[in-house]
Amino acid sequence: MKRTLTSLWALLLLAGSPTQGHAQEQAEAAPSTSEAEPAAAGDPSAQEPQTMVEAREHVGRGMELYDQGNFDAALVEFQAAYELMAGHTRQFLVLYNIGQCYESLFRYDEAMRYYRRYLEAGGDEADDAPEVRAKISLLEGLLGTIRIHVSSGDSETPLESYAVWVDDQELGDDLESLMVPGGNHVVEIRAAGFVARQENVQLPARQERELSFELEPLAEEYAGVSSTYFWASTGVAVVAAGIGVAFGLSALSKRNSVNNRLDPSDPTVGLGVVTQSDLDDINNTAVRADIFFGIAGLFAVTSLTLAFLTDWGSSEDESAPTQARIRLFPVASRDAAGLTLMGSF
Repeated sequence: MKRTLTSLWALLLLAGSPTQGHAQEQAEAAPSTSEAEPAAAGDPSAQEPQTMVEAREHVGRGMELYDQGNFDAALVEFQAAYELMAGHTRQFLVLYNIGQCYESLFRYDEAMRYYRRYLEAGGDEADDAPEVRAKISLLEGLLGTIRIHVSSGDSETPLESYAVWVDDQELGDDLESLMVPGGNHVVEIRAAGFVARQENVQLPARQERELSFELEPLAEEYAGVSSTYFWASTGVAVVAAGIGVAFGLSALSKRNSVNNRLDPSDPTVGLGVVTQSDLDDINNTAVRADIFFGIAGLFAVTSLTLAFLTDWGSSEDESAPTQARIRLFPVASRDAAGLTLMGSF
């Protein structure tokens, strides 16, 4: 027999209850079209049929998701259906489905709350009321309560929100108390920007335990070194390379001068005398050039490394009392050469 909007609640039950026996028993009690009285003018199902159709679709999807074990998604569907049925005389029936989802998600405190709401809203006279009351009584006898206190270990880093995990199951955010079966449990608190903490708790049924968690902030993320070091290293490399080039050209010039004095084919120069001191001077100048080229290479490699470690996005604090200043002074003599580095950071 064709169903009308006056008996749409039966279709909701038939599609929506995770427990098939519960759905079928309630569906059989639905009046048929021939037996139902005309819809009252104030019946929301008669005034907003599209809303009820959408509610039925949510309940149907919720049942499918529940059967697949996706209790979180099923809970969302049942809650959407409950909101769509606002004001309907059979809205309370969806509370049972929501309670079933919470029970499957191990949120027994929420499950009992919705079972009680189901009985208070109209299910107390239903055929399954004794079954629901027995379920509540059973859960109360098996469960204990854990009260949670969470705080930040750093007064300058406030804790805005946290997630509660029990036995590797996420139970919700910012919970201050929860009910779990008696036994040994691992309670973990996780929060963005903080180190997670765990506590083991032995909880007898019908008893309470209090746990306090003080979360420590994570170490600040490495942001990179100041660009000052990169430019300082690059400056040293450039200056050292310049000095090395100068010494190298000097050594080459002295070598050419000695070669010219020893070249018999040049009548303008003629044979000259080359002393050991001249040769030592050429060698020392070439060594100085090699030293500065080595310094330039070392700081060039340092600059290349700093290029990957430097925080290029940050700007220097204009209000800082001091800024980095670096000065390089080349020092050279007949017997030695070097760089004098002076600076303030």
